[in-house]
Amino acid sequence: ILGSTKLPSVKHHSGPKGLTPRERQYWRYHNEPGYKENRLQKNKLWRQKNAKKLAQYNREWSAKNRDKVRGYTLKRRYGITLEEFAVLKKKQHDQCFVCKRKVKLVVDHDHKRKKVRGLLCHYCNTFMGLVDRFPDCLGRIKKLLRH
Repeated sequence: ILGSTKLPSVKHHSGPKGLTPRERQYWRYHNEPGYKENRLQKNKLWRQKNAKKLAQYNREWSAKNRDKVRGYTLKRRYGITLEEFAVLKKKQHDQCFVCKRKVKLVVDHDHKRKKVRGLLCHYCNTFMGLVDRFPDCLGRIKKLLRH
């Protein structure tokens, strides 16, 4: 098999009667010996062969579906929906919680407790991250700013 792109054939089982093609594929994937491995290998080879086409498709899809991408990202990273983000933004009057500037806002969250604290501008979020990581420096920063 090494060096060859042809995969070994797998004995075909049709599964229970009355399944749609998609259901049959699902059944085979989970029940037919060797089918899953064969399918994964075929998919991998196709992705390698069509890497540029796939990357172009993904770029185009992402550009057309910015809200979906943003929603998936918010849910995966912070556990909030796009609607919950909008509610937070409205609650903060579309401004950074710390400096009150009306700029693009990012989600500030506690990395340990995995909890969203609010929406901040990039600069305030970076500052909060540094203060969170090095809390003993805050007093020295205040002292430095007074001079």
